Amino acid sequence: MNNYQTGSFEKQFHNNTITIHYKQLDLKTSEILSYLNPKEFNIYCKNGCPNHSQK
Repeated sequence: MNNYQTGSFEKQFHNNTITIHYKQLDLKTSEILSYLNPKEFNIYCKNGCPNHSQK
């Protein structure tokens, strides 16, 4: 069974407070390699980030 941690933190965005909840899993790289699809991931980065290929 994998170990995990949960938590949350708050960030201010304009005049709103955003609470971000997360779960952090400890996994071996070999356990997630079958889910890796760099071509698809990079498309999301290119379409979603105005700084893509700028920095």
